[in-house]
Amino acid sequence: MMKNGMTLQELLISIALIGILSAIVAPKVVNQLPSKNKINLLKVNNTITNLVSNLLDDPSIYEDGKLDTAKPLDDKLKDAMQEITIVDKAHKLAYLFSDKMNKKSDLSSNQEAGTYSFDTTDGITWIFSLASAGSGDVKITVDVNQEGGSAENTNAAYNSSSLSDKEKGIPDTFDFIIKEDGNVEPDVCALAFIKNPSKLKKDDVIKEYKTVKPKPKEN
Repeated sequence: MMKNGMTLQELLISIALIGILSAIVAPKVVNQLPSKNKINLLKVNNTITNLVSNLLDDPSIYEDGKLDTAKPLDDKLKDAMQEITIVDKAHKLAYLFSDKMNKKSDLSSNQEAGTYSFDTTDGITWIFSLASAGSGDVKITVDVNQEGGSAENTNAAYNSSSLSDKEKGIPDTFDFIIKEDGNVEPDVCALAFIKNPSKLKKDDVIKEYKTVKPKPKEN
């Protein structure tokens, strides 16, 4: 006589097999998915690359296509910046950059630290400063996840001591150097994520961290 359906014993065995397979496969699948930090980093990289290129390609903003401190020739921007004293290249770029973004907070400055920052509605903090004293380059530091307290929200850069252990999670703060001619140079860890966003694992980040971690000075 032909059986219709499965016996209780067969059903339990099938459920157990599905559970075992799920336990084996699920972690591998999840580990390959890009984290929120990586997704935001890719968005930041595209935003910086495209926006800096567009700004420097506009002769009414940067006459010679290089970072400078001159007032824009564009009438609208010129009127908007009329009352602003441009301190340095980072200040000008920060103002023009923030003007194109969906800001959660207005551009603020810390004259003592030489930084200009604002937050965007997607939960990212943007901080502009000169790359180094006397440099013609600008550094943009981005915190791609403003909330701290978990593995996804470490509020630390790749070379921070807080990332020395695997348990500390992955970084959410990255640096981008904007060269005077507009070329964008991400930091070591950001570049690793950008090149391989879906396959780079936490262990790889720690390995990258250990590679670039500054060596202590010898006495």
